[in-house]
Formats: sequence, C-alpha cells, structure tokens
Amino acid sequence: MREGLECVLVERISALDAPRVMYRVGGRMPLHATAPGLVLLAFAPAQVQEDFLAADRSVDEDELMGTAEELRSRLAAIRRDRFAVYSRLQWDTFMTGVSAPIRDRHQTVIAAISVITPSEQSQPSAHIPAVVAMARAITRAMNTETVGGPSRTAAPPHQGARRLR
Repeated sequence: MREGLECVLVERISALDAPRVMYRVGGRMPLHATAPGLVLLAFAPAQVQEDFLAADRSVDEDELMGTAEELRSRLAAIRRDRFAVYSRLQWDTFMTGVSAPIRDRHQTVIAAISVITPSEQSQPSAHIPAVVAMARAITRAMNTETVGGPSRTAAPPHQGARRLR
C-alpha cells in the first residue's frame, strides 16, 4: 500500500527455500524501488507523482531511477499495461518483481500484489498473467456485494512473514 511517498508491505508469503529479500511486513521502501511501489506511483494522483518527482529519488548511492521524464514515461507504460516489472540487486542476487494493481469499488488503486523471484530462475513474462489475474480476483472479491450486507473487505494482515510448505 502507498503511504505518502513510500510503499508499505502489509503481507508476505515466502517459499521455504526463498532467497532473502530486503522487504519485511511493515517495512517501507521508496515507491520507485519495488514493482508494487511503481504500480502505486503510476496510479497515484498527479500531485503525488509531482511531489515524488521533485523529491530525492535515490535508493542507494549508485542507484537512481533516471530523469523525471524517464520515470514519467515508465509510469505511463505501467498505467497502459496495468503491471510493472522491476529488477534490482539484493544481497548478491538479482531479484525481479512483477506487480499489478488492486482497486476499490470506485476503481481507485489502493494496493498492489507482486511476485518476487531470483532473476536467473524465471522470466518475468511467465508471472505477468498470474499476477494480473490475482490482482483482478482480489479486486473482485473485495468489491462484491454480499446478500443483505456491505461489501466484503480484505482480511487484516498477519504479523510477520509466512512460509509456504
């Protein structure tokens, strides 16, 4: 989810043999430093995008997202394609994330879902259809009216990361 100019991780599920990543539940990252952050930035209000572009966009001393125009172009492509792909080096392993938006009943992007894998083990294109389908399914489930009651809402996030068995 987006909070200000940062992406906040609200849930994480990892395989038992998953490589270590720098994200933890409750952790924050600059919006441009993760695939879900890029999705959230791409669909954020124009003023949020401009505030972000005016701020320092460095993640590490030697990692910048490029010029403001390059980032604007990338955000436009994410809005057009409805997903983001982002790769970065984490503890000696290149990791690639694929992310898609989750929307509320007004079609406003309120969160993003992503899959992160070691870059050498998979192609991002293999994950895009599943991530986009899951984001749509979550959006649909959150916004389906129940008989005699209000819209369902997402369950509260769990404390800490869970491991898949």
